[in-house]
Amino acid sequence: MFNRTKSTAIIVSILLATVLAAAYPYVASVKAQNQATIEVLESIGGSTDPAPGTHSFNGGTQVTLTATPDPNAVFETWLISTDTSNDTITDNPYTLTVAGGVTYQVSAVFAQLTVPVFPSPPQTPLPLSAYGSVTILQSVGGHTQPAAGTRFFTSVYKLTMTAIADSGWTFDHWIISGDINTGHGGYPFTLTPENNPYTFDCGLGYQYAYQPVFVPVDSGNGGTPPPTAGGLSTETIMIILAVALVIAVVVAAIGGYSYGRRSKE
Repeated sequence: MFNRTKSTAIIVSILLATVLAAAYPYVASVKAQNQATIEVLESIGGSTDPAPGTHSFNGGTQVTLTATPDPNAVFETWLISTDTSNDTITDNPYTLTVAGGVTYQVSAVFAQLTVPVFPSPPQTPLPLSAYGSVTILQSVGGHTQPAAGTRFFTSVYKLTMTAIADSGWTFDHWIISGDINTGHGGYPFTLTPENNPYTFDCGLGYQYAYQPVFVPVDSGNGGTPPPTAGGLSTETIMIILAVALVIAVVVAAIGGYSYGRRSKE
C-alpha cells in the first residue's frame, strides 16, 4: 500500500511538472504581449529621462519623456518610432502612453548653439532673403561628410550629405528641421528621409538643419533574438523538454506498477 501510494505521488508530481513546462511558453508569451519596450538612444547636446537604454513598462503606462539640453544647446524634437509609425514631437516634457507588445525607439534631438562656421557669414549687411544657411548636427554613432557645422551661401546650389556609421552602428535616417516646407530636391518630402547620400536644393532666405540618426546594429527589427541552446529555438527546447517529461512519467508509472505487483507476489 505504501509503495503504491508513493508511486502515485511521484507520477502526480511528474505530471504537474509536465503541465507547467508545457504551459510556460504560453504564459511567457502572454506576459510579453502585455509589456511595452522603450529603447532610448544616446543624444548629443543634452540628456534624457528615462536615460539611454532599454526600459520595460506595462501596457497602458503613461511614460513621461523629459529632455534637458546642455548649456550650449536647445531641445528641438522627439523622434518616436515603432514598426508601424514614425512621429516627431516638439512637446517637452512629453507623455507617451505605451501599448503592450510594442517596441518604441526614442531619440531626443538637440540643436547646437555653438557650431563651427564654414565659411563665415556675409560680412556686408545683406537682407535675409539674400543668403541662406545649412547646419549639419553631430550625432552619436557616426559622422558626416561634409563635417558637422554651419555653412552660409549667397547663391542657390545643391548640397550632398553622406552619413558614415561607426563600427557597430548603422545609419537609419535623417532628421530635418528649420524651413521644412521649402522642398528638398527631387525627394518626396519627409521629416525623416532615409536616402544616403542625401542631396537637396539650398535656397536663399532659408535656414536648414539636418542630423543623421545612427542605431546599434542589433537594435532594429525587434532587437537581438533571445539566446538559444545548440541553435534550437526556445519553443523547440520547451517541446523537447515536455516530451522527455512525458516519457519519464510513463517509465515511472510502469516501474511503480511492476514494483507493486512484485510486492504482492
